Amino acid sequence: MNDHARAPASAAERAMEDYLFELFDEPSTPAVAAFAVAAVFDCAGVRIGLDRERLQARFALSVLDEAPAASADAALFSALHAGQELRLLDVAARVLPADLPRRSMPLAQRCPEVVMLDGERGLLPGLPTGEQSVDGEHTRWREPCGSRPWLVGLDRAAGIVLLDLDALFGDHRLAQSS
Repeated sequence: MNDHARAPASAAERAMEDYLFELFDEPSTPAVAAFAVAAVFDCAGVRIGLDRERLQARFALSVLDEAPAASADAALFSALHAGQELRLLDVAARVLPADLPRRSMPLAQRCPEVVMLDGERGLLPGLPTGEQSVDGEHTRWREPCGSRPWLVGLDRAAGIVLLDLDALFGDHRLAQSS
């Protein structure tokens, strides 16, 4: 397991992290630790952690049968891989403010791989940076709640925002094709 050292953050990245950490001032019942090891990604300049045990497969975005067309306001879209329709979620578009400069980078540049949760749903979480043990002593957990149910944990020492995978899709699932 690699615990990567953190590069110095830009002023915009520090402001984004401060914003996310302040969200923990919202009232919530503390959650029990949701997962022990996070797969860590650079999501448009913010380090996010996803439950490693829930990630089933990874493959390059470039191997999709057709490139997904994402717009600035669309977090969820479909794409084809090996003839199967996938529902893909652009994590940056779902969780970060639209005016964050790095979020406007081309999708293929900021999300080189698809991370599958199951046979139909996948994430475009950003650039993979390794794995991180989720230390209960340094991690603050909360129940999925409010307008940001996907935000369930923060490890300020490691600079990682921990996300709930099911809540990311929440109300943003694509309607099944008939």
